[in-house]
Amino acid sequence: MITGSEDSEESTPVVILHGAMAGAPFALGEIHDLPERQQFYSINIPGQSTRAEQVRLDFGTDEYSKWLCEIFDQLSIKRAIVCGVSWGGSVALQLAKYNPDRISGLILIVPGSIVRGPVLKGIWEVGLPMLRFKLFPTQKNSDRAVCKIFTTSDEYWSPYIADAMKYWNVDFSVPPLIKQQDLASLNAPVFVIAADKDLSFPGEPLITRSYSIFPNMVGAHLLKESHHSPSFHPDDRQRFAKTFEAALHTVRNATPSTLCAHSDETH
Repeated sequence: MITGSEDSEESTPVVILHGAMAGAPFALGEIHDLPERQQFYSINIPGQSTRAEQVRLDFGTDEYSKWLCEIFDQLSIKRAIVCGVSWGGSVALQLAKYNPDRISGLILIVPGSIVRGPVLKGIWEVGLPMLRFKLFPTQKNSDRAVCKIFTTSDEYWSPYIADAMKYWNVDFSVPPLIKQQDLASLNAPVFVIAADKDLSFPGEPLITRSYSIFPNMVGAHLLKESHHSPSFHPDDRQRFAKTFEAALHTVRNATPSTLCAHSDETH
Protein backbone atom coordinates (compact mmCIF):
# COMPACT_ATOMS: atom_id res chain seq x y z
CA MET A 1 0.00 0.00 0.00
CA ILE A 2 1.32 3.46 -0.96
CA THR A 3 0.12 6.73 0.57
CA GLY A 4 0.97 10.43 0.37
CA SER A 5 2.76 12.27 -2.38
CA GLU A 6 6.31 12.10 -3.68
CA ASP A 7 6.19 15.90 -3.94
CA SER A 8 5.77 16.44 -0.20
CA GLU A 9 8.46 18.28 1.73
CA GLU A 10 9.28 15.04 3.55
CA SER A 11 10.46 13.34 0.39
CA THR A 12 12.34 10.40 1.93
CA PRO A 13 9.90 7.47 1.77
CA VAL A 14 8.92 5.56 4.90
CA VAL A 15 8.54 1.80 4.62
CA ILE A 16 6.41 0.15 7.30
CA LEU A 17 6.74 -3.55 8.19
CA HIS A 18 3.81 -4.83 10.26
CA GLY A 19 3.74 -7.33 13.10
CA ALA A 20 2.89 -11.03 13.13
CA MET A 21 -0.63 -12.03 12.01
CA ALA A 22 -1.33 -8.45 10.91
CA GLY A 23 -1.03 -6.67 7.57
CA ALA A 24 -0.28 -3.44 5.75
CA PRO A 25 -3.69 -1.76 6.34
CA PHE A 26 -3.53 -2.35 10.10
CA ALA A 27 -0.06 -0.81 10.34
CA LEU A 28 -1.18 2.34 8.52
CA GLY A 29 -4.31 2.61 10.66
CA GLU A 30 -2.32 3.08 13.84
CA ILE A 31 -0.55 6.30 12.81
CA HIS A 32 -3.64 8.48 12.45
CA ASP A 33 -3.49 11.01 9.58
CA LEU A 34 0.26 10.86 8.91
CA PRO A 35 -0.16 8.76 5.72
CA GLU A 36 -2.29 11.56 4.25
CA ARG A 37 0.56 14.07 4.69
CA GLN A 38 3.65 12.02 3.93
CA GLN A 39 4.63 9.18 1.67
CA PHE A 40 4.40 5.73 3.24
CA TYR A 41 4.87 2.29 1.76
CA SER A 42 3.25 -0.41 3.88
CA ILE A 43 4.45 -3.89 2.92
CA ASN A 44 2.74 -7.24 3.55
CA ILE A 45 5.31 -9.66 4.99
CA PRO A 46 5.36 -13.21 3.56
CA GLY A 47 3.95 -15.74 5.98
CA GLN A 48 2.64 -13.06 8.37
CA SER A 49 -0.20 -11.47 6.38
CA THR A 50 -3.30 -12.95 4.79
CA ARG A 51 -2.54 -10.79 1.74
CA ALA A 52 1.01 -12.11 1.27
CA GLU A 53 2.41 -15.40 0.01
CA GLN A 54 2.21 -18.02 2.73
CA VAL A 55 5.87 -18.95 2.91
CA ARG A 56 8.29 -18.70 5.82
CA LEU A 57 11.58 -16.98 5.10
CA ASP A 58 14.63 -18.00 7.10
CA PHE A 59 16.03 -15.63 9.74
CA GLY A 60 19.20 -17.72 9.73
CA THR A 61 20.06 -16.47 6.23
CA ASP A 62 19.74 -13.20 4.30
CA GLU A 63 16.38 -14.20 2.75
CA TYR A 64 14.40 -11.40 4.42
CA SER A 65 16.97 -8.82 3.41
CA LYS A 66 17.01 -10.03 -0.20
CA TRP A 67 13.21 -9.97 -0.29
CA LEU A 68 13.10 -6.39 1.01
CA CYS A 69 15.75 -5.24 -1.44
CA GLU A 70 13.69 -6.70 -4.27
CA ILE A 71 10.64 -4.79 -3.00
CA PHE A 72 12.67 -1.57 -2.81
CA ASP A 73 13.93 -2.09 -6.36
CA GLN A 74 10.42 -2.73 -7.69
CA LEU A 75 9.21 0.47 -6.02
CA SER A 76 12.28 2.43 -7.21
CA ILE A 77 13.33 3.12 -3.63
CA LYS A 78 17.06 3.58 -3.22
CA ARG A 79 16.99 4.27 0.52
CA ALA A 80 14.16 4.64 3.00
CA ILE A 81 13.31 5.23 6.61
CA VAL A 82 12.28 1.74 7.69
CA CYS A 83 9.74 1.29 10.48
CA GLY A 84 9.47 -2.23 11.87
CA VAL A 85 6.71 -3.25 14.28
CA SER A 86 7.18 -6.37 16.45
CA TRP A 87 7.91 -9.19 13.95
CA GLY A 88 8.42 -6.48 11.34
CA GLY A 89 11.15 -5.10 13.59
CA SER A 90 13.00 -8.40 13.31
CA VAL A 91 12.65 -8.21 9.52
CA ALA A 92 13.94 -4.61 9.51
CA LEU A 93 16.97 -5.72 11.51
CA GLN A 94 17.77 -8.32 8.86
CA LEU A 95 17.98 -5.48 6.34
CA ALA A 96 20.16 -3.53 8.78
CA LYS A 97 22.44 -6.56 9.08
CA TYR A 98 22.85 -7.50 5.42
CA ASN A 99 22.02 -4.34 3.43
CA PRO A 100 22.35 -1.33 5.78
CA ASP A 101 23.02 0.98 2.83
CA ARG A 102 19.30 0.78 1.93
CA ILE A 103 18.32 2.35 5.28
CA SER A 104 18.37 6.12 5.84
CA GLY A 105 16.69 5.82 9.24
CA LEU A 106 15.30 3.08 11.46
CA ILE A 107 12.28 3.26 13.76
CA LEU A 108 11.58 0.13 15.79
CA ILE A 109 8.26 -0.28 17.63
CA VAL A 110 8.11 -3.06 20.27
CA PRO A 111 10.56 -4.93 18.00
CA GLY A 112 11.61 -8.54 18.13
CA SER A 113 15.25 -9.69 18.01
CA ILE A 114 16.61 -7.28 20.65
CA VAL A 115 15.45 -8.84 23.95
CA ARG A 116 13.22 -11.72 25.02
CA GLY A 117 10.69 -11.87 27.78
CA PRO A 118 10.49 -14.54 30.49
CA VAL A 119 9.92 -17.85 28.69
CA LEU A 120 7.77 -19.70 31.24
CA LYS A 121 5.62 -16.66 31.97
CA GLY A 122 5.15 -16.09 28.24
CA ILE A 123 4.05 -19.69 27.71
CA TRP A 124 1.69 -19.57 30.69
CA GLU A 125 0.10 -16.17 30.01
CA VAL A 126 0.16 -16.06 26.18
CA GLY A 127 1.06 -19.41 24.60
CA LEU A 128 -1.32 -21.66 26.52
CA PRO A 129 -4.30 -19.25 26.30
CA MET A 130 -3.81 -19.05 22.51
CA LEU A 131 -3.68 -22.85 22.28
CA ARG A 132 -6.80 -23.13 24.46
CA PHE A 133 -8.64 -20.77 22.12
CA LYS A 134 -7.61 -22.77 19.05
CA LEU A 135 -8.96 -25.93 20.68
CA PHE A 136 -12.03 -24.32 22.25
CA PRO A 137 -12.83 -21.11 20.28
CA THR A 138 -15.18 -19.34 22.66
CA GLN A 139 -15.38 -15.60 23.24
CA LYS A 140 -14.11 -16.05 26.78
CA ASN A 141 -11.07 -17.97 25.58
CA SER A 142 -10.49 -15.38 22.86
CA ASP A 143 -10.41 -12.60 25.47
CA ARG A 144 -7.99 -14.62 27.60
CA ALA A 145 -5.74 -15.26 24.62
CA VAL A 146 -5.15 -11.57 23.89
CA CYS A 147 -5.44 -9.94 27.32
CA LYS A 148 -1.66 -9.95 27.82
CA ILE A 149 -1.03 -8.80 24.24
CA PHE A 150 -3.62 -6.04 23.79
CA THR A 151 -3.78 -3.13 26.21
CA THR A 152 -7.45 -2.59 25.31
CA SER A 153 -9.91 -4.33 23.02
CA ASP A 154 -10.88 -2.97 19.60
CA GLU A 155 -13.90 -3.52 17.36
CA TYR A 156 -11.69 -4.35 14.36
CA TRP A 157 -8.48 -5.77 15.81
CA SER A 158 -10.03 -8.10 18.40
CA PRO A 159 -12.25 -10.16 16.06
CA TYR A 160 -9.54 -10.13 13.37
CA ILE A 161 -6.93 -11.60 15.71
CA ALA A 162 -9.47 -14.15 16.97
CA ASP A 163 -10.09 -15.31 13.39
CA ALA A 164 -6.35 -15.35 12.66
CA MET A 165 -5.65 -17.54 15.68
CA LYS A 166 -8.58 -19.80 14.84
CA TYR A 167 -8.01 -20.37 11.13
CA TRP A 168 -4.36 -19.54 10.51
CA ASN A 169 -1.33 -21.77 10.95
CA VAL A 170 0.29 -19.35 13.38
CA ASP A 171 4.09 -19.35 13.49
CA PHE A 172 5.11 -19.35 17.16
CA SER A 173 8.84 -19.43 16.44
CA VAL A 174 10.86 -16.60 17.96
CA PRO A 175 13.26 -14.70 15.65
CA PRO A 176 16.89 -14.85 16.82
CA LEU A 177 18.47 -12.01 18.75
CA ILE A 178 20.55 -9.58 16.75
CA LYS A 179 24.19 -9.16 17.78
CA GLN A 180 26.09 -5.91 18.14
CA GLN A 181 28.58 -6.94 15.48
CA ASP A 182 25.71 -7.52 13.05
CA LEU A 183 25.02 -3.78 13.12
CA ALA A 184 28.57 -2.49 12.79
CA SER A 185 27.93 -1.16 9.27
CA LEU A 186 24.61 0.54 10.09
CA ASN A 187 25.19 4.29 9.86
CA ALA A 188 21.53 5.34 9.91
CA PRO A 189 19.93 6.95 13.00
CA VAL A 190 17.78 4.66 15.14
CA PHE A 191 14.77 5.42 17.35
CA VAL A 192 13.09 2.77 19.53
CA ILE A 193 9.57 2.75 20.96
CA ALA A 194 8.95 0.13 23.65
CA ALA A 195 6.12 -0.78 26.05
CA ASP A 196 6.56 -1.09 29.80
CA LYS A 197 4.21 -4.09 30.22
CA ASP A 198 5.25 -5.92 27.07
CA LEU A 199 5.56 -9.59 28.05
CA SER A 200 7.24 -10.58 24.79
CA PHE A 201 9.86 -7.82 24.58
CA PRO A 202 10.02 -6.02 27.97
CA GLY A 203 10.29 -2.28 27.45
CA GLU A 204 13.04 -1.10 29.79
CA PRO A 205 15.49 -3.94 28.97
CA LEU A 206 14.70 -3.41 25.27
CA ILE A 207 15.65 0.26 25.42
CA THR A 208 18.75 -0.44 27.52
CA ARG A 209 20.09 -3.06 25.10
CA SER A 210 19.19 -0.89 22.10
CA TYR A 211 21.53 1.83 23.36
CA SER A 212 24.29 -0.76 23.76
CA ILE A 213 24.01 -2.41 20.33
CA PHE A 214 23.03 0.38 17.93
CA PRO A 215 25.90 2.68 17.01
CA ASN A 216 23.56 5.58 16.14
CA MET A 217 20.69 5.69 18.63
CA VAL A 218 19.02 9.12 18.55
CA GLY A 219 16.21 8.46 21.00
CA ALA A 220 13.78 6.12 22.68
CA HIS A 221 10.29 6.29 24.14
CA LEU A 222 8.67 3.99 26.71
CA LEU A 223 4.90 3.62 26.40
CA LYS A 224 3.43 3.61 29.91
CA GLU A 225 0.81 1.11 31.09
CA SER A 226 1.02 -0.62 27.72
CA HIS A 227 1.15 -4.26 26.74
CA HIS A 228 2.71 -5.38 23.44
CA SER A 229 -0.08 -3.72 21.45
CA PRO A 230 -0.76 -0.15 22.66
CA SER A 231 -4.17 1.11 23.71
CA PHE A 232 -6.80 1.45 20.98
CA HIS A 233 -8.70 4.26 22.74
CA PRO A 234 -8.99 7.26 20.37
CA ASP A 235 -7.03 9.63 22.64
CA ASP A 236 -4.28 7.06 23.15
CA ARG A 237 -4.11 6.42 19.41
CA GLN A 238 -3.59 10.12 18.76
CA ARG A 239 -0.88 10.26 21.44
CA PHE A 240 0.84 7.27 19.86
CA ALA A 241 0.66 8.91 16.43
CA LYS A 242 2.29 12.04 17.87
CA THR A 243 5.01 9.90 19.47
CA PHE A 244 5.65 8.20 16.14
CA GLU A 245 5.70 11.53 14.29
CA ALA A 246 8.21 12.89 16.80
CA ALA A 247 10.39 9.81 16.29
CA LEU A 248 10.15 10.26 12.54
CA HIS A 249 11.12 13.93 12.85
CA THR A 250 14.10 13.02 15.06
CA VAL A 251 15.34 10.39 12.62
CA ARG A 252 14.86 12.64 9.57
CA ASN A 253 16.75 15.50 11.16
CA ALA A 254 19.59 13.57 12.77
CA THR A 255 23.01 15.01 11.94
CA PRO A 256 26.51 13.60 12.45
CA SER A 257 26.91 15.75 15.58
CA THR A 258 23.56 14.48 16.92
CA LEU A 259 24.63 10.89 16.39
CA CYS A 260 27.98 11.45 18.11
CA ALA A 261 26.30 13.14 21.07
CA HIS A 262 23.89 10.26 21.59
CA SER A 263 26.55 7.62 21.15
CA ASP A 264 28.56 9.21 23.99
CA GLU A 265 25.63 9.13 26.41
CA THR A 266 25.36 6.47 29.13
CA HIS A 267 22.01 4.68 29.49
